[in-house]
Amino acid sequence: MEHSPPSDHSNAGSLQEVNKDLIPQVLEILRKDFPRSIHIYYFIWMLLEWEKKNVPISIRVLCCNGDPNEGVFIAVSKYGICRFMIYSKDRDQIKLKKLLRTLPVDWSDQIIFEAVFEEYIPIVEELIASNNCRSTYEAIFNEFWLPPEGRNKIIVDLPENTYLDRLNESHVKIVNETWKYGSKDTESLVKNTICVNFGIGLFRKEDGKLLAWNTMQHFAALGMLFTDIEERNKGYGRIVTAELAKALVEQNVVPYACVSEVNKPSTNLFTKLGFVIANRVTWIFVQPNLD
Repeated sequence: MEHSPPSDHSNAGSLQEVNKDLIPQVLEILRKDFPRSIHIYYFIWMLLEWEKKNVPISIRVLCCNGDPNEGVFIAVSKYGICRFMIYSKDRDQIKLKKLLRTLPVDWSDQIIFEAVFEEYIPIVEELIASNNCRSTYEAIFNEFWLPPEGRNKIIVDLPENTYLDRLNESHVKIVNETWKYGSKDTESLVKNTICVNFGIGLFRKEDGKLLAWNTMQHFAALGMLFTDIEERNKGYGRIVTAELAKALVEQNVVPYACVSEVNKPSTNLFTKLGFVIANRVTWIFVQPNLD
């Protein structure tokens, strides 16, 4: 009696860049895998939009042997920092691990592995260590998305003394300074977040003071949420988040957000708006060893 040979991953192939003409096919495949694929889908889609608007950024997609039908996708962007996003449809970690050994990386660059699935963390850490680099990550993030049944139920109630408006370039400094991950190196990223994408602010009528805000980030998710310290516990964060989610739905963008699992106020806010947890991810930062 003949037996089928065992699965052999020794010839897993190599990661090769997909022709730009095939990226619509990549996005079509990823779209069918929502919500698990929501981050890499919008990461690719949004940065392609930035490229069209002459933002000095590059975005490439790598697949096994350059074939999207193989189901492994690595998105690579360069905008000061080099960002990698990893996605595998069939969750075959052995194949993925072998393919990542062929990932073209300049390990002397500033590198972030963005939105790494919790189950991929050991694989990525091993890859980084095997290239004589160190890795760190701060926390696990819950990736919330708004399911279809919640997208037409968003209600925004404004206090009488306030109004909503789009953020503009004059708000870049305060958004960058109050963003937990902001620094002098992120100011241009925040500027493009506000000016190429958009942000929603809640303002006081009498003096135009900015009370709270939220933005559409480089991966099309809601983020950089902040409420002025003197204006907290008034529901302002909920207002700007709901308004931004509503605006995204109107643009046929599925609202989602990455919230640190220890951030209980934001977790409660998104839950009350009808968002549900789709994925658990983290950002892994690479640091070359100095020895």
